[in-house]
Formats: sequence, structure tokens, C-alpha cells
Amino acid sequence: MNKLLKKPLDRQTNKPPAPSLTESLHAQKISTKNRKVIQSIAFFLILIVGLQILSRICLSIAASHYGEGLEISHRTRAARVLDAERPNSIDVIAIGNSVCMNTVVPQQIWDATGISSAVASQPGMTLMESYRAFQQAVTTQSPKVILFETDVLYYGGNLSGIKSITLDQVHRLFPVFLYHSIWRQMAKKSPEDPIGSHGFLPTIGVSPYIGPPRDMTPTAAGEDFSLTYKFVLDQITKECKERDIKLVLYSTPNAMNFSGGRHTSLQQYADAHGISYIDFNQPEANCPIDWNQDTIDGGEHLNPTGAAKLTAALLPYLTQMNLPDHRQDSSYQSWNQ
Repeated sequence: MNKLLKKPLDRQTNKPPAPSLTESLHAQKISTKNRKVIQSIAFFLILIVGLQILSRICLSIAASHYGEGLEISHRTRAARVLDAERPNSIDVIAIGNSVCMNTVVPQQIWDATGISSAVASQPGMTLMESYRAFQQAVTTQSPKVILFETDVLYYGGNLSGIKSITLDQVHRLFPVFLYHSIWRQMAKKSPEDPIGSHGFLPTIGVSPYIGPPRDMTPTAAGEDFSLTYKFVLDQITKECKERDIKLVLYSTPNAMNFSGGRHTSLQQYADAHGISYIDFNQPEANCPIDWNQDTIDGGEHLNPTGAAKLTAALLPYLTQMNLPDHRQDSSYQSWNQ
């Protein structure tokens, strides 16, 4: 059969006849298509290799300048807080965005109880940044309690969560996108985003809340957070139970964004998963914030006086958890200085 399909030889030259114009054009089209495919594959391979090389360079520079006063990336603040602590020395770790960063005071907790704590937070912390902070916390430390500030759960909807998950994967594959501003920061020698005292970074000043009185009474209808955020919180809840870590959701006093509906949904989540929830917006939490004196920006972030009140209100909950008092432990003497 194959012999029948072969083209007859030219009787004069004893060679196959020249291809027709149609056959030539078809062969040229296939060749051009194959060349474009090969060029595209080569381009993406070169791009991937280039991004990997740039990522290694950025990581090397970031490592060599870590903590030297450069704002390598403010998206790494939570990681730098945890890296600054002695491994396996922190019993309580708070995770959240800026409302967490300037409200939990580890030194105040230490002075009153001898409990070691740190605040692994950063401004505008995204869904996956909070999860990576949690992962680092349980890897480099042996926390007995994770305090998870709930404002991060309402930092966008499903699209925001999907974006955060996608960017997280891109940053893990190609860190150059996380450290893309390293050159500009090195040239400016701008101050690094400080990590403060064990992660607590006070915001100085007073700007009263001037809006109408906020009713924080829990409502029958909740204000739920999105499915993508719930998925990640489920994962944190699961891993805490597997590691025998007590997970505590808590809500910082917030006259701008919090509501009774949020309280309802968060309490329902906590009850359904057998974890604790503390809402410092509620009277029973004994956190008497003065919205004329204790806020830096009109009701969203607390200043040092507000932070001291929240931390004082947190202490009774911590003391009920049978956490160790390290004040007589010689390896913790830096906390007494």
C-alpha cells in the first residue's frame, strides 16, 4: 500500500517530480508554524531562567542587607519580627494587619505576667501573608497561643482572596516580584520599616472619632467574610489543632469598620470550630476605649494609650491559659532590660 502512495519517478531524471506550488506553500506554512512554536518555547524558557537568576540576586542582596536599615520590602515585616526572636522562645504570637501591629504590647504583657509574646503583623496584611506569617510562627517558634486579629478577614472579598493566593504563588516561584523595589531602596538608603519592640509599633498622636455613635450590639444577621478567606482560616484552625496550639480570634476596638454583624459571624465561626473569640468592642471585654483620646486616625487605629488599654484587657484571658512565667529564667533576661 505504501508503494502505491509514493509519487512516480520522473522518467528522464529518475527523481521524484518537484512539489506543486500548493504543496510548497503548505510545507512552508508548517515550517513557519513550527519555527514560531520553537521561538515561543525558547522565549519562555529564557524568561523563566532570567527571572530565576534575578530572583537569586535579589534574595542574596536582601539577605546580605537584612536588618541594615533598608526597606527591602515592607511586605516582609512580619517575617523580620519573627526572625528577630530567639527560636522557640515565644509563647504567644499575634497575627494581623496594622490594627494588630499597634495595639498588642508584648513588653506590657511581660512586665505583668512574664509571658513572652510577639506581634507578627504588617500594614495591609493580605490573606496569604497572614497564612505565611502563621507558618513561619509555628516553624521558628513553639507558640502555645496564636492570637488572630479579625480585621484581615474583611480586607476584601473573594476576588481579593484569589489575587492574594495567586500573588503568593508568583512570589514563591519568582521572589524578584516581591523584591522588585530593592534597587530603588538601596539607592535612597531609606529607613527600613521598623519592627518595634517584639513587633509592637506605636503610632503617636491623637485624632478623635467624630462620627455618630457606633452600635456594636451583635445582630441576628451576620456580616460574613468571603469563602477564600474562610478557606485559609479553616487551614490555620486545622493546623493549630494538629499542633495543640490554642487559636484565639480577637477583634480590636474599631469605630470605623467593625459592626455587630461582624461580631455575629465571627462568634458563629468560633463556636462551630471550637475555638475562642474575644471582641474588644463589647462591654464585657472590659476595654474602655475613649474615642476622643485613644485613636490616631479618627477611630480605626489605636494610639499608645489605647494600646495599653487593649493589652490590659487581654491580660486576664492570657493568665487563664496556664502559660509559663519566664521572668526568673536566665535565658529571657533581655526582656528585663
